Amino acid sequence: MRALLRSVIYANRRLSSKLQAWFPHARVGPEVNSYISAIRRYVSGSGQVVIDTGGGARCLFAGVVPHNTRIISVDISRAELSLNKNVHETVVADVTSHIPVEDASADVVASCYLMEHLRGADGYVSEAARVLKPGGAFICLFPNKYALFSLINRFMPYRVSRAVLLTLKGSANHFPAFYESCSPREFKRLLRKHRLAVAAETYHYYQSDYFDWFAPLYLLSCLYEAIASSLGAENLSAFSLIVATKPLP
Repeated sequence: MRALLRSVIYANRRLSSKLQAWFPHARVGPEVNSYISAIRRYVSGSGQVVIDTGGGARCLFAGVVPHNTRIISVDISRAELSLNKNVHETVVADVTSHIPVEDASADVVASCYLMEHLRGADGYVSEAARVLKPGGAFICLFPNKYALFSLINRFMPYRVSRAVLLTLKGSANHFPAFYESCSPREFKRLLRKHRLAVAAETYHYYQSDYFDWFAPLYLLSCLYEAIASSLGAENLSAFSLIVATKPLP
């Protein structure tokens, strides 16, 4: 039975890969490339301090910033941080309550796929605003809570969603997701509350790779994305990359 299921999934994935060519937006990974490009834009000077919040086992951008950039990785998991060998300093902390650096000491605070796992997003944004220097940048990439895969994940018990992802995709996230304030509208409201000004925003719509195990569903998802993208419906995007800056005095 398992062998039959695997063969059916494989056949659907082959068909989905052919359907992918019909949709110019259907590319995996451009949101992470956009995130790294944003980091490069704001970390270009000498000796800047960057706080990689939720940095975990590795820093995605360590290889693209100047060599004398001081990267501090902050994560709640000591085990994950113990594997991180490409930053200058690691600190175990809950970023929703305290980022353990001085006020106005960081040039950039960054996070990639952290926001959706936080309970206390307001506290996190408040802490980011506190530690940023005037003119510093807060760079966040997160999945939209209204994306199709997020809606499924939100209303499915964590153990079930993890088991489904392991079966259909071969991998699953180690941490539960809550999607607190994970929409462009809600996140920008938090930024305004903590006196951070939106400097740039980029939205990516492709999420259909979550559904490539069933080609008809994959096709419907791609059509949905194409329509949402053409309408510029940012709150229906799959991933949001938002850069905010702390105003100068």
